[in-house]
Amino acid sequence: MAGGSTDPDISKLVLLASGSFDPITNYHIRVFELVKHYFSLKGCVDGRAIISLTPKTTNTNQDSSETQDRIKMCELATSNIPNLVIDEWEYNQRCYTVLPKVINKLADKYCSTGDTIAVMVTEEQVSQITQWPQVRLSAYP
Repeated sequence: MAGGSTDPDISKLVLLASGSFDPITNYHIRVFELVKHYFSLKGCVDGRAIISLTPKTTNTNQDSSETQDRIKMCELATSNIPNLVIDEWEYNQRCYTVLPKVINKLADKYCSTGDTIAVMVTEEQVSQITQWPQVRLSAYP
């Protein structure tokens, strides 16, 4: 992302969502839109939404054609949402990657100092937060 907002009092929103999205649904898309709207009411300019695709299983022999189909489905379903990126970094890891590591990697790739970062997590992920290693987001206050 090419820097934050030019106004120091306005933060740019970066929404990070990690999941299999198999398939991506209208509900997923609606949640992205609602979260972006919520943060716009809080004074964040419309930034970028990042969808990180996870492997469906921890099996490293997952069929690459299936993966490309899932990526294409996500791209088609979100094509009308401006500033939304489908990121394949997490999917391309050889093994399961803990969510804090994914958050840090995506923040390094897409965020600038002063951006507001919103991470969408599932109920299961919330219940595991106490087990997460330290999430390093201090560079993005």
